[in-house]
Amino acid sequence: MSRKRISLRQELPLLVWLVIVWGALWQDFSPGNLLFGALIAVVVARLFYLPPVELGGRFNVLHAVPFAMTFLAKVVAASFQVLYLAVATGPKVISAVVAVPLRSHSDLLVTATGHVISLIPGSLVVDVDRSTSTLYIHGINVRNAEDAARLRKEVRDAEAGLIRIMGTREELSALNKGGGRMMQLVLTVTAVVLSLAAAGAIIRIARGPSLLDRVLASDVLLAILGAALCIDMAVNRHLNNLMLLVAVSIIGFIGSVTVARFVADRREHARES
Repeated sequence: MSRKRISLRQELPLLVWLVIVWGALWQDFSPGNLLFGALIAVVVARLFYLPPVELGGRFNVLHAVPFAMTFLAKVVAASFQVLYLAVATGPKVISAVVAVPLRSHSDLLVTATGHVISLIPGSLVVDVDRSTSTLYIHGINVRNAEDAARLRKEVRDAEAGLIRIMGTREELSALNKGGGRMMQLVLTVTAVVLSLAAAGAIIRIARGPSLLDRVLASDVLLAILGAALCIDMAVNRHLNNLMLLVAVSIIGFIGSVTVARFVADRREHARES
């Protein structure tokens, strides 16, 4: 069986990763051990047949950062949704397996999309049809055709985000021709702004220096999370994050008022003493 040849530039990241794994397994990153690991990586990649991992030859950081922030927000939101369903609905929750055909036929993008979806609580890839690039997703709280369509849209949106990050230029061109380019630009700018604001809040939480600084930064971080949840609901046209949004708002308000009251009482006692 002939193996499709790929360029060294496309295969180099895989070889580098294999060398890093080799050093980590032996807990030895000396030059000699890494050189031997490189030889092993080349032998494994060249002699033992596996479907080649063809990289797109590009990686867009400006899309990767917002995608990561959106992914974390979805993980948090989905965790609370699963908790709510477990407490409120229990065994009566309705689940379904939904077939989602993907745009890309790249093994890397299909695998990455499956991992992203499986890491979000409430959804799990149970099967993959490699010939048609179809993922079979088990989703909870899928009660009707509208819920199934929303799950398909979420999966294809995740795939679209990965294509913008590391897809080939042909896949990116086909994706942009599909429409929604202006909306995606607006979402990217919004995600970058929220990501920068969240990074600033996290830095202020870490550096302080006072308790009030950290509390205010935490309140800002919760507000940013609430904004991300609102954007997700507006774009995907659902209200699944509404309960979580209310909970985040109440927690932020009660926490800020409580700490402010505590600091005020402490200063009053200090003046009296």
